[in-house]
Amino acid sequence: MKYEPDLKLANAVWPGPAAIKTDDDLFSVEVDINGTKRKLPTHAFAAPIRYIPYDLPGIPLFGQHNASSGVPEGVAELAAVFRPGDIGFAIKHYRSKNRALPGPPFPRVDQQQEVFKLHIKLQDQHVAAVVGVEDYPGIVIAQNPASYSNERFYRQDFPMIFLRPSFPRWVADRQEEFRDNIRTMLVCFNVVTVPPEDFDDDLLGADSVDAVWTFVEKMIRALTGDTVASAFFYQPENLVYCGELIHLAVTAGLHCPLNAETWIPRVGKSTWSAFADAIKRHNSGQATIVKNSCNRDDLLKVQLSVAPDSLKPIAEYAPTKRARASEEMMAFRPMTLFEVIERFVAIHWPRDQFGEDLATTQAEVIRELRPAFKRVSRFDRVSKSKQEKIEALLDDMVETVAIRRSNYEEFRRALRPARERAEKALRSAKLERLFAPPSMFHLIALDKYPHALLRLKYVGHGIHRSLLKASPSSGPMKRPSARGRR
Repeated sequence: MKYEPDLKLANAVWPGPAAIKTDDDLFSVEVDINGTKRKLPTHAFAAPIRYIPYDLPGIPLFGQHNASSGVPEGVAELAAVFRPGDIGFAIKHYRSKNRALPGPPFPRVDQQQEVFKLHIKLQDQHVAAVVGVEDYPGIVIAQNPASYSNERFYRQDFPMIFLRPSFPRWVADRQEEFRDNIRTMLVCFNVVTVPPEDFDDDLLGADSVDAVWTFVEKMIRALTGDTVASAFFYQPENLVYCGELIHLAVTAGLHCPLNAETWIPRVGKSTWSAFADAIKRHNSGQATIVKNSCNRDDLLKVQLSVAPDSLKPIAEYAPTKRARASEEMMAFRPMTLFEVIERFVAIHWPRDQFGEDLATTQAEVIRELRPAFKRVSRFDRVSKSKQEKIEALLDDMVETVAIRRSNYEEFRRALRPARERAEKALRSAKLERLFAPPSMFHLIALDKYPHALLRLKYVGHGIHRSLLKASPSSGPMKRPSARGRR
């Protein structure tokens, strides 16, 4: 079944200065490009738009349809996409609500600053894992905070983009085993981890493969009753926000097989046996693992597994020339604050698309964002001399951006050394903070940010069932991808 949005109802849910006239408007932003208003499809992909209806589960019969619209209630369609055992990701966004970008210059009013902060994050507010299960309603959502699992996740005005992980070709024969390991990691980490109050200012705690091993060991011990290990997840530096939960669990699922061969040497036979027994009792319906998980009894529906002893860390299957790099590679490449800002500029003022006339505008945007960059990176914590050195390097980079070149590739070549000097100085001053924001997953799927071990493939756009109707057409037209690389 194919669906299309009811634009009249969409306008009622997302009113704005400009009406929603086509479905493209739901996924685009209007930006001033040197005095001309341009519509940029930031939330469209290089594939036909596929609408997947959702609603809060709670109907008596799985797959029941609304007779008037022909659209399934609950999450029947979503459960048909992510079959039992499957894993996907849902990026919750506000693009349909915020369809115009102010400035530059940018607004200074408090309320507008909050909206503008969302623009920097590409309007991507939350990311969760979608896990297919056998029992009604067919899917379970693994996410931090756990409170998103009900009304907040299924809200009418909070649409989403569904993605699916794509594994490297060189683990094709082990793909299901890695997928199962990831699924177990998702549930176990969803239980033991604690989200921060303000995820915008929270660092990526598991910022290396070595750190991920530590998190997995603490998780195993915590789920066997080790109170010291449980306390680890309450420490400020180890709090886990929504994107970090996905980043941590997927990276752990690839590098840290949950089997006796891997973990008995690290945690001991008795601890490992207690963990394996907890997995077994979870699968029999006992609330062993999820008993303290914020009333997340739905996680009991997810079948967990202990990996076969033959499963090794993913790097051991890599081609020889990639093996060393794969050992230290995360599932996804976390973003620096510098990269978050860079991608914001590239997506909204795409120099490769509109040419070197955007040089001055891009530089102006970066200058305006400098105070926010310094505040979030905690610039005031380094010495005055280091601040002056970094300021000079940032000035040099902005000046490089501002120069019109003969073409886009020449601009990229000129920018590279200036950028590398600035990044090196930030690392040296320990100001290079790492993040895994929801927009990171979005950018990887758009092919606008380098992937690491896993690629992400577009599955569909989640739109609330009440805003969709059965489509009389044979299928949607192909949509362009959002462009711009800076």
